[in-house]
Amino acid sequence: MKKLTLIIAIVFSGMLGQAQDTIIMKNGKIYTGKIQVRGNEYYQIVTNDAATMLPISGIKTIKSGSNPFRWDVVTELKGTKKELYDKATIVIADIYVSSNDVIRISDIDKGIIVKGVTTHRIPGFGNMPDAIFHYTLKMQFKDNKYRIVIDDLYGEATNGPTIPITLNFRGGLGLYGISKNVHHKLMAMVTADMNLIIERIKTEMSKQQNNDDW
Repeated sequence: MKKLTLIIAIVFSGMLGQAQDTIIMKNGKIYTGKIQVRGNEYYQIVTNDAATMLPISGIKTIKSGSNPFRWDVVTELKGTKKELYDKATIVIADIYVSSNDVIRISDIDKGIIVKGVTTHRIPGFGNMPDAIFHYTLKMQFKDNKYRIVIDDLYGEATNGPTIPITLNFRGGLGLYGISKNVHHKLMAMVTADMNLIIERIKTEMSKQQNNDDW
């Protein structure tokens, strides 16, 4: 997706639901709370009174208490249902310009559905195949608010096997023998991508709002 090239240094946070997640480190320490991703080298686990940065390379197991690969965001924005829908059609058409991305449905009542793709070079594998992630983005509209949902995420290596979408990756990956550490990095990258897409849409929707106030 040419307009959504990920800058790996990006720092973002996204709470992964209300359920508790558990990280078990290789040194035996156990942390329980809510996981946030920091770049592609660290996870942060947040409890009621503390936030601890944990290097991905030191993680043994992650037990997720919720689905960390589904995003559901409702944003308030002044406008009728039709006005917000009209703004969104412009924003989505501007963002999704790659031939790999397909706008499946665009209807004021059914909303907008996009089948999107984002691609990353597999970390540490030189000229090895890219990791390709497919997802479904949906937008729905009501007066003065809109909803963005991203789900149905799945991954695959170019000309290679499926890449499991999970925080509990347990071993080598087909031909390429991707380690847990590399897999964690890929999950962090695609998580950053999805957050970036949501923030891009929200920013562009706000700009559309401001442009109407001349």
